[in-house]
Amino acid sequence: MISTILLLGHAPLYLGDRENCPPFSGLHGPSFFGIVEVVATLIEAECYDINKEGFWGCTPLSGAAYNGHERVVEILLRRREVNPDKVDDDGQTPLLFAARNGHEGVVKMLLGRKEVNPGKPDNFGQTPLSIAAECRHEGLVEILLGREENDPDKPDNTGWAALSHSA
Repeated sequence: MISTILLLGHAPLYLGDRENCPPFSGLHGPSFFGIVEVVATLIEAECYDINKEGFWGCTPLSGAAYNGHERVVEILLRRREVNPDKVDDDGQTPLLFAARNGHEGVVKMLLGRKEVNPGKPDNFGQTPLSIAAECRHEGLVEILLGREENDPDKPDNTGWAALSHSA
């Protein structure tokens, strides 16, 4: 637990009360921080649960996607058992995390997996498209609009359509 608190002190996102945050486990820490060598070693040694949920239900893939660690995402996606569309406690997927932070390379990798639904809304009704539009990631909006699973006119829970977020 102490090592988790120390690591989270350097985390590039707000995690709330760090003293009561569940600890990283297995692949979470090295995936979140993009430590490619450690991720590769753990996977090669098969001492991990690749879909294990950590804080707020996030998987190692979610952490790597959030932070745009393309090599780690690539390594994780090579594993058949990885669930690239697994949701966290808020219904957010690795694709939504990557779209929020403008990580085009990660978005393209995730969209390369047939299990990934680019139109899947989170618990707030937001999709990767609406998040990318809200954050003004024009390249990602174009990529996501090119997918038939996305309905740019479908409103989220607040009644806003995906492209309304960019206005």
